[in-house]
Amino acid sequence: MPTMARFWPYLTVGFRLFLATVFFVAGGSKVVQLWAFVHTVEGYHMLPEALARPFGLALPWIELLLGLYLLLGLFIRVTAAVTAAVLGMFLLALATQIARGHTGNCGCVVGLNNPIINVFIGGDSIGAWDIVRDGILLLMAAALALTSNPAFTVDRWMAARRGDSGDEHYDAPAGISQDARR
Repeated sequence: MPTMARFWPYLTVGFRLFLATVFFVAGGSKVVQLWAFVHTVEGYHMLPEALARPFGLALPWIELLLGLYLLLGLFIRVTAAVTAAVLGMFLLALATQIARGHTGNCGCVVGLNNPIINVFIGGDSIGAWDIVRDGILLLMAAALALTSNPAFTVDRWMAARRGDSGDEHYDAPAGISQDARR
C-alpha cells in the first residue's frame, strides 16, 4: 500500500514549483508596473507613510528573488520559511482590508487580468477566496520549510558533491552521528 512518505518528495517538488510560479508572476507583474503597486501599498494604509513607498518598491524584487530560490531549490528551508512569513504578511493585509470593508484590487498582481491568474494568484477584488488561497500557499511553504533535504534541489545536489547527505543537521537525533545511523 502506498504511503505518504513515498509520495512526499514529489509533492514537495510540486509545492516548490507552484510557489515559484506564483512568486514569479506576482513579482514580475509588480516590477513592470512598479509605481502602480506602490500606490496600492499606500492605499492599504497599513504602514506609516515613510515606510509604504520603500516597502512597495522592495517587495516585488523580494518576490522575484524568492521565486528564483524556490525554483532552484537554493537555501530551500530558509527560503521556504521566508516565503511562509511573506504569505503570512499577505494574509494579515488581506484580512485587514476585508475587515475594513475594502474589496478593491488586492495588488497581488498588477496589470494582468486572466481568470487563471486571478484564481491562483489574485485579481481585481479582495474576498474570502484570497484568504483561503494564501492560507494554502502558506501551508505549502511551511511544509517545505519543515522538510529536511527536499528532492531535486540545488541544496541536495551541492550536498551530494560534498559527499554528505545534507541532512545531518536536521534528522540525526541528539548524540547519534551520521555513521551510527548508516
